[in-house]
Amino acid sequence: MKRFLPAIALALCVFGPAAKAADPRLFIPVAYDPKAEVPDKIRSECGLDYKLQEEAAHQLKAHDKTWEPTETLDGRVIRIAIVYVRGGGGGGFTGAKEMSARVELLEDGKVQRNTIMHISASSVPILTFRGTCAILDRAARGIGKRVAEWARHPEKQYQENVDLDVNATAPAAEASAASDATK
Repeated sequence: MKRFLPAIALALCVFGPAAKAADPRLFIPVAYDPKAEVPDKIRSECGLDYKLQEEAAHQLKAHDKTWEPTETLDGRVIRIAIVYVRGGGGGGFTGAKEMSARVELLEDGKVQRNTIMHISASSVPILTFRGTCAILDRAARGIGKRVAEWARHPEKQYQENVDLDVNATAPAAEASAASDATK
């Protein structure tokens, strides 16, 4: 058995990084789809594209400390585009707040899988005294967590989420088990 330990250690050194390299990387910057339905005021004031990028990157790095984003479409890459944002006015009492993003898994620039992730903060009482951007930041955080879960398990099918779950700060696996959303 002791004779095989150096061979096993060498195999882990050689093949370990190659296995990590197969993990999808996040294409940055996250952007709005050119046809996205987003109110101009929200687009300019809330910075949802940056917030979603930061949250998705943070969640992906939490699962793999060596993970880094990329600015190219080479290899396995996750690309996110915000496709819809509904702000409903200036705060929690002014209507539903919703956000949708298209998430694509690409292999050398070719789409292998994609999904639309949607989250709504329409009836969460705890958020009613916050402003639109703060509520939508929470929605971006929820989608970022779902992106990280989807990156590890792209074959997983999610159920539609009606409301932004209050456990949005729970680990990605728990949050996705509680209520993940895609259309």
